[in-house]
Order: sequence, then structure tokens, then C-alpha cells
Amino acid sequence: PGTTLNKLNTMLIQHPIINKFIPLFYAILDPITLTLTYCNAGHEAPIWKSQKNYKFLNAQNLPIGAEKNKNYKSKKIQLSKNDILLLFTDGITEAKNKNNIPFGTTKIKKIITKNKLKTAKEITSILYEEVKKHTNITIQNDDITAITIKITP
Repeated sequence: PGTTLNKLNTMLIQHPIINKFIPLFYAILDPITLTLTYCNAGHEAPIWKSQKNYKFLNAQNLPIGAEKNKNYKSKKIQLSKNDILLLFTDGITEAKNKNNIPFGTTKIKKIITKNKLKTAKEITSILYEEVKKHTNITIQNDDITAITIKITP
């Protein structure tokens, strides 16, 4: 992933098609070894729930197109049975209620903990429903996107 992001960054710097930077999370999951190789370029940090704890796969880089000659490097994690990986956009964490309080990552972690025995599809649906309840009828200014990966036996 890091090599690909380096190439994309160079292309964006040399041939800007838009006058913006692009935050993204790029990962490759090996379904045999359960190794996840990833690079986070300024994107909202996915949450990895292992059997022992939570870890945020934080951005170690700026978004692509933000800086010339940036060196994006891949990282690896080893997933195990029943681990959950939740990728989401900042439209979820920043979704505000009528009192202007954002949804935040603490609520996401609680949803994962409470529903860890459910399927990935069910966890994603519950997350969407909780964001919907939190925001009620408050208009949001960003997308609300999530992908849940659960390693099953």
C-alpha cells in the first residue's frame, strides 16, 4: 500500500486534477495468513478490536497530494479469529445531534463491544442506526460510510 500511495502522491503533485488533497486508507488483507498490510494517509483511523484490546490504525502520513516527496510506508497487523476491524469516514464521528455534540469514537467502541458476537453486516447496520438516532433529524454535511470486517472461524 505504501508504494502505491507514493506513486499516487507523485501523480497528484505533478498533474493536479483537483486543487485538493485526498485522505485515504488503503489496505490489503491476506485471507490465508490474516495479515493486514495498510497505509493510512490522513484518513479517519479505523478501529481494530482484537481479543485483548482496541487499537486505532492512525494516520502516519498526510493525505496524498498534500506534500511533495512524501514517503508513505506500509504497516502490518496480524488479525486473529473473532477480531473486528471497523473502517469509517469522519462523517460518522463528526455526525452531530441537535446540541451540536459529535457521535465520536467512544460510541463506536461501545457498539463494537456490545455487539461483538454479531456478524459484520449486523454491526454495520447497528452503527448506522445509532448514528441515525444520535442525529435524529439534524442535517449532516458529510457522508456516513462504514465497512466492518470480522474474522470468523
